[in-house]
Amino acid sequence: MREFLRAKAHLLIQAYWIIYLTWFFYLEKYTKPKIWLGGVLDRRIPFCQWFVYPYIFWFFYVAIGIIYFLCVSKKEYYQLCTFLFTGMTICLVIYTIFPNGQSLRPPISTLPDDFASQLVKMFYQGDSPTNVCPSIHCLNSIGVHLAVRESPSLKNRKLLRTASFITAVLICMSTVFIKQHALVDVFWACVLSLFLYWLVYRTRPRYSLANANAVNQLI
Repeated sequence: MREFLRAKAHLLIQAYWIIYLTWFFYLEKYTKPKIWLGGVLDRRIPFCQWFVYPYIFWFFYVAIGIIYFLCVSKKEYYQLCTFLFTGMTICLVIYTIFPNGQSLRPPISTLPDDFASQLVKMFYQGDSPTNVCPSIHCLNSIGVHLAVRESPSLKNRKLLRTASFITAVLICMSTVFIKQHALVDVFWACVLSLFLYWLVYRTRPRYSLANANAVNQLI
């Protein structure tokens, strides 16, 4: 069993999602916003239901990024996981200490009846406009793109790198256009991403979880 755990140490890191989801849904259920976000610029941005598609694609974008680097390079996989999981934990700590929310959503009854609007309604009903700043949607999208950008194996894949950049930008835009987030949520996600980029890709050691031997010694 010990040898098995050592061999699968890189997979065990994904158990973090259990911690994240438990913490996130606890906050969703038991905390009430004390800080309300959203300003004049947010209210000038029109609601656009079609951005729900890049918003949904976020789930696939993050999963594909993790799986790709898991299969290609453990070092890059650990770098990405360090970025994502550290950032998500910081966000949860902020949500816990400074419960926040936004009131930018249009009333569900005013939304059109097209399929995209029905998807938006589904998200509105399943995800309250609380615990929004910084935006984890934006943070993780930026993290995956940075992993693609910094990957030596993808250095010459300009088309893929461009597609990744456009995807990350569209996802960040989608959070604002379907009124899931305010601009300030995106801003602080970008600030946190800059810090994590420096921490993961520009400090020595260059990645904190990427030393597989060090991880194995913990088991």
